[in-house]
Amino acid sequence: MREKVKVGSNDVDAYNFLALPASPSTNSNPAQPPGLPVVGKRIRVETVEQYLAALKQGAAPFSNFDLSMNTHFYSTAANLLFVAGATESRRSFLPTKLLTQLPVSVLEFNESDQRGELERAARNPPTLDDYRLKGKLSRFQSTATSLTFESPDRRYLLTELARGDFNHDGFEDSLILVYWHHQDGSGFWVEIQLVQRPATGPLIVTLFPLQ
Repeated sequence: MREKVKVGSNDVDAYNFLALPASPSTNSNPAQPPGLPVVGKRIRVETVEQYLAALKQGAAPFSNFDLSMNTHFYSTAANLLFVAGATESRRSFLPTKLLTQLPVSVLEFNESDQRGELERAARNPPTLDDYRLKGKLSRFQSTATSLTFESPDRRYLLTELARGDFNHDGFEDSLILVYWHHQDGSGFWVEIQLVQRPATGPLIVTLFPLQ
């Protein structure tokens, strides 16, 4: 928690990737804030401990460069918190090829027709492999702990970071990093998901809490 996190950048400001939102008084018209957030004071963080403290203050990344640097800290913090909180599991109901069997909700579609499809599917959730077989996903490449594939407009990388009994119910849980970026643009997103399966029902996937 107190060791310096390596971010793979030689930029002297690479660790200044978090900023507090500017106070309303800095806006020309506080009643009508601008479309983009006004960045306030930059916060330099070098360790996971400093990173988590900054998030509690409301700090966040704003630019694409900020988001890129944040990814290193986000994944490292989640991994450390999971490992610190997990115990040895007594039993596992997770499938052998976990990543291909994840529900399609991990795709994080944001267009209205795509969201509607996921909401309808939530009652009987198909898996990523189901979508592959239907031709909705392509270019599947997998290893024991990673999976890459494409949707019509995005490229995805899923990585399993760790396993253990995180919620102390005796069953094995998994920590998954979900990364995607637009094929025709610079936009991207990263989320850390907690995958649980207490019995033989469907996998339960939720956002992993950092706080």
